[in-house]
Amino acid sequence: MNNNHSGSFYIPHTVYENPFPHRLKKARSTFSWCGFSIVIGIGAFLIIQILFSIGYTFYLNINEKEFDEGFANTLLLLMNEFLMLPSILLLMLVKKGQKPEEGKFSVLEFFKFMIISFPLMYAGSIVGNILSYLFTKGNATNSIDELLSDFSIFNIIMVVAVAPVLEELVFRKFIIDRTAMYSEKCAVLFSALCFALFHVNLFQSFYTFAVGLIWGYVYVRSGKIHYTIIMHSLMNLFGGVISPLVVSLLDEEKLKEIAASTSPTPEQLNEILIPLLINLALIFFIFSMIVFGIVLMIITLVKKQIVFLPARQQLRKGDGKKALFLNPGVIIFISLALIMTAINLFS
Repeated sequence: MNNNHSGSFYIPHTVYENPFPHRLKKARSTFSWCGFSIVIGIGAFLIIQILFSIGYTFYLNINEKEFDEGFANTLLLLMNEFLMLPSILLLMLVKKGQKPEEGKFSVLEFFKFMIISFPLMYAGSIVGNILSYLFTKGNATNSIDELLSDFSIFNIIMVVAVAPVLEELVFRKFIIDRTAMYSEKCAVLFSALCFALFHVNLFQSFYTFAVGLIWGYVYVRSGKIHYTIIMHSLMNLFGGVISPLVVSLLDEEKLKEIAASTSPTPEQLNEILIPLLINLALIFFIFSMIVFGIVLMIITLVKKQIVFLPARQQLRKGDGKKALFLNPGVIIFISLALIMTAINLFS
């Protein structure tokens, strides 16, 4: 890829006076604060969630009303998007950031990485589903399915517009702006790891990590957060709205009747014909995008088109892992996220 390397962000690290041990200390502090910011945001969310559960239960008992699951899920979604994520953004502002230099990132490259995200998303989803099934012997349920089954305008806006903007600001822009000055590779890896663990859902963990790597790289090379916001929004639209909606068009009961009938009537066949054709078209599109994405991925790797540049405060080889993982903020965040993931899986 052709990038302009002459900007201040890519000045060779040798011109800086800061010795490597000092850089490692600063990098650890930055990664740690990013981890603590997410922990504090999650902690505030959990406290408010507990208080809400107590208050709502008390309200239901006093008024002798039944639990409204839809109302509770909607309120929790609102708190997640408009309380937890903004609070994390504000906390991360404590550490000064510097966005990657804007490089020459063409429309073709945008679509290339968008298509590459497809096979990664479906492969990660399959791994997450298999592991969830094995760990719980098939008893686990994906909480996100309940949200996606409701095709209300509110949920669609939240999934397609609000969530992509806020999550990309937190997990791509704010994290990478604060960590890429030490190592682009570590910044992209950390961004994807935080994005995956934040969902505290084993069903989602692997595909969010995989696409997080792609989107993090796109932001590092392009310097434009709106690219990843668009990618995130399109993925949510396709996987969270279009696909479930198309699948819902098929009437399972009618399919069972036709399958059980030795000679289905033309009326029965006509009722499922259009929904069936639409679903077949969706399957063909998904299969085509997966194959095309794998081909593009192989070409990209073989031609070595994934390029990470020296950072302003580039760490020595091996120090990146120390900075990323050997700090209290990240250790606490990973521990908390894994515990919450396990609770959500087995509850």
